Amino acid sequence: MYKFLLFGLILALSAAQLSAENRFIIGGQTFLTGSTGQEVQLQVDNDALIYGLSFAMSFDPEKIQVTGVLNAGTVASEAQFFSGQIDNERGLVGYGCLFGVGGEDFVNQLPPGEGHLAARLLLDIVTDEDTEMAFVFEPVATNPNPERAVRNIFSDATGQSVSPVPVSEPLTLETRSPRIESIQAAPGYYEDTFEIIGSFLDEADRVVRVCGVE
Repeated sequence: MYKFLLFGLILALSAAQLSAENRFIIGGQTFLTGSTGQEVQLQVDNDALIYGLSFAMSFDPEKIQVTGVLNAGTVASEAQFFSGQIDNERGLVGYGCLFGVGGEDFVNQLPPGEGHLAARLLLDIVTDEDTEMAFVFEPVATNPNPERAVRNIFSDATGQSVSPVPVSEPLTLETRSPRIESIQAAPGYYEDTFEIIGSFLDEADRVVRVCGVE
C-alpha cells in the first residue's frame, strides 16, 4: 500500500515538473506613456518537440494598443502558417503558428529549449498616467466564429496538445515627468556652480534650463 502511494506521488511530482517546463512568457518591461512602436516579446520554454502552437491574451485597451504581431526574427519566421487577429476595442489578441504541415515539412519544428522567441508584439502606449498592465493568457474569441476561441497550447506531431504555464509580468507605464528633488548650491556668488538632483531630467530629447541656461 505504501509503495503504491509513493509510486503515485512520484508520478504526480514528475507530471508537475514536466508541465512546469512548458511556458509562455511575456512582459516585465518599462515604457514611456504616449510612446509608439514599442516591442514586447513572447517567449517559449518547451520540454519536447513542438510542431505548432497558439497563444491568446487579453489586455487593457485603455492603456495599450497592439498594432502588430510579427514572426520576423523569431523561431516562427519560416513557419508554414502564422496568422491571427487583434481586437483593440475589446483588448484581445489571438494567433496560431504551424511550423510544418506534414511529411517532409515536419523538418520545421521547435526543438526543446528555453527562451525561444516565438512572436514580437508591437504596442502603442495610449495611457497618460503612471500605471501597470499585464497581459492575461486566456481563451479569446477573435475568430470569425466566436465559438472557436483561440487557446494557449503547444501541439506535437501526433496532434496532442499541451497547455503551457502562463508567465505574465506587468508592463510598467511611466510618464517620466521631470522632477527636481534637491539643489546643492555654493554660497551664491557670481559664476558659482550648483548641482540639481532630480528624476527623469536626462531623457532623450529633453532639455533642462535653469535661469535660461541649459
